[in-house]
Amino acid sequence: MSAVDRECLSAAIDPVAAAMPVTRRPCSPSSSSSSSSSSSSSSSSSSSSSVPFLKLAYSMLPLVWAGNLAYYEQLLLTELGLVVPRLALSLGADPNAAWLFVLPVMGPAAEPVVSAAQGVTLMVGLAASWGLAGKVASLQEGVGSAGAGRAALPQRLLMLAVAAELWWLIV
Repeated sequence: MSAVDRECLSAAIDPVAAAMPVTRRPCSPSSSSSSSSSSSSSSSSSSSSSVPFLKLAYSMLPLVWAGNLAYYEQLLLTELGLVVPRLALSLGADPNAAWLFVLPVMGPAAEPVVSAAQGVTLMVGLAASWGLAGKVASLQEGVGSAGAGRAALPQRLLMLAVAAELWWLIV
């Protein structure tokens, strides 16, 4: 019994092991078709050198998180200084209480400060996504460090487009 037949037999006996994503040659019903399966596996190995676009889509997460944070940074920077006084008034504190004026009260941030903070947040998110795309692409089998940049190029172009759109919408 060959090693391929043992793998097919173990996959037939243990359905959990058969469902696991393991790269192996397909089980052939007869030994005569084993030569055709070896030629099909060699053609599939050449296509596995490119990194799937959906695997690289995970590298967009830092940019999406940065866009979400940049969107809400305006509220954070303009309303944060008013939280404590409004909370005290909501709980029934006297508006003329001495302790209320001792607390440092920040005024709302100026619009250029908010825009700068939003822009920096988006740039940091873009840099993190850019680096993560290269890391994910280089971890794939068959892609060397030189090929990782080429494999991640479509994803990186999409990142630039998304970052430009977020910049136009938010900042």
